[in-house]
Amino acid sequence: YSLKVNFYIQKITVVIVVWLVWPHLAYVLSKKSKNSKLAEQRNFRMDWMLNGFLIGLMELNFWPSFACILNVLCGGIVVGGFHLFLKSIPFLALGLLIEFLIFGAELNLNQKFSIPMISSAGVIFSITTLISLATYNHIRKRIKAKNQIKLQNQQLNNLSLKLSEYLPQQLVENIADGKEETIANHKREKLTMFFSDIKDFTRMTDAMEPEDMALLLNNYLDEMDEIINKHEGTLAQVTGDSLFVFFGAPKHTNDQDHAFRCLSMAIEMQNKMTDLQKKWFNKGIDEKFKIRCGINTGVATVGSFGSSGRKLYTAHGMQVNLSARLEQACEPGSILISHSTWALINETITCTEKGKISAKGYHKPIR
Repeated sequence: YSLKVNFYIQKITVVIVVWLVWPHLAYVLSKKSKNSKLAEQRNFRMDWMLNGFLIGLMELNFWPSFACILNVLCGGIVVGGFHLFLKSIPFLALGLLIEFLIFGAELNLNQKFSIPMISSAGVIFSITTLISLATYNHIRKRIKAKNQIKLQNQQLNNLSLKLSEYLPQQLVENIADGKEETIANHKREKLTMFFSDIKDFTRMTDAMEPEDMALLLNNYLDEMDEIINKHEGTLAQVTGDSLFVFFGAPKHTNDQDHAFRCLSMAIEMQNKMTDLQKKWFNKGIDEKFKIRCGINTGVATVGSFGSSGRKLYTAHGMQVNLSARLEQACEPGSILISHSTWALINETITCTEKGKISAKGYHKPIR
């Protein structure tokens, strides 16, 4: 009798040690594994074998063994469906065989089975199976929906990247966020507007091969576009080498910030143009390309303009025209700003007064 008790104590000790150690061991092995799918399959097989081992330790007593089988049934179906539970049966048997080889095949063959007992087990087994299958289907639907959302988000991101090649970044962000009305409607806004072009670009590139001219122009526009996005300007129009950018719509902060970012962008563009001149000179282009920049702050009508099939988000008005006139009056390699813009940035950026200029379409000289 004493030997029998000691034998049961050994079995219980093994059960406690295994079930305390295995979860931590499985976690460590999963973390170290490079293939999460293989690690998951390995852990499932070990769980099934341990349940089979436990069934053997309990000498095939009905209710404890039935509980182990339910554990495997529920876990297998919830994770991988009924076919995963069927895959677990050989590993259950293997765990049971290992227990028999270690401790011997001691079976409780004196168990009495009754109809209520078998019926209860059948009902519990059926209910557990149905609940597990329902959980499995629910999880599959959620995973499918999650993957679908992930795919749609990826498609939207790809579309945004593609649209950003043709539209200003701020417009793409507004469209992606469902704020089309902010760019579709026309409204009067105080903007800081910027015009630039490369002085005598057509004349200087006339002798170049079309492919070389296209590469040079695209290189210039790539660099300028990067600077515009860096300062969060809205690129409204590109006409050859000419750029029209404004600050204050669709994203609005304050007048001082719009003017400061616009002028900072223009300064960076001029510095970048110096770098590009050196780069192009080293590639055999000996023309000295210089850009002119005109900046003005004033109220303009901003929104979508065009036909029902094709629209352009831009700004119109006398203040826009004034910005263009300042660019035309600007000396190559310089930045010419209006008095209204100067009033907003004179405390942060040092400027030199150029006096008044005569501009086409304006009866009075412009400061």
